[in-house]
Amino acid sequence: MVRYNWQRDNMIAVKERLLGFTERAGFDSGPGFKPPIAEPEIFEYYNTGDDHAYACHYYKAQTFTPAIDHIIKKVKLKLYRQGAPPGNAVVHIRGVDGSGVPLIGEGNDLCTGSLAASTVTIGGTGTYIEFLLGIGAPLIAATMYAIVFYGDGDSAEKVWWRDDSSFAIYNRGKPYYGDVYQGEPTAWSEITGQDFMFEEWGIPY
Repeated sequence: MVRYNWQRDNMIAVKERLLGFTERAGFDSGPGFKPPIAEPEIFEYYNTGDDHAYACHYYKAQTFTPAIDHIIKKVKLKLYRQGAPPGNAVVHIRGVDGSGVPLIGEGNDLCTGSLAASTVTIGGTGTYIEFLLGIGAPLIAATMYAIVFYGDGDSAEKVWWRDDSSFAIYNRGKPYYGDVYQGEPTAWSEITGQDFMFEEWGIPY
């Protein structure tokens, strides 16, 4: 049986595109090559109209589909906390399955970013919190990906992710919630008619 390696094939496709880019631009892509440094810019986002929030001691996710090839470097999520949740708030960037549902398991992470859950702004209507994703990961236009988010917490102290529950109009992805309390889900369920507040930032290639 031939097993499809999503991450490997994604990286191969991106490497071919990067090599083509450097050749067209006249860069030397041999030993010691260093591409130009660029500041991240915003690509996919849905950042207006929030009127509701979901607690994230169950995993939550928002899928998105880039319109432009780029390397994702950070995401911003509109969050607030209740009390002083222990541990971390963590973002995972993953691919999706053939039905557009986020992949399950840290082995499917393309990149991750985290911060102390207790540093998220307390109460109110939320603040955009930035998660840096290290070296990031290359994303291909017209390919769906997922922002998977989890905030350590319990029924009393937790992190909330703001969403638009009334007039959601982001049509390049969907929100989901996981089925396991304080742990990686075994299955995802779609949250119909809504979208989470997010911005994904990166560098074009």
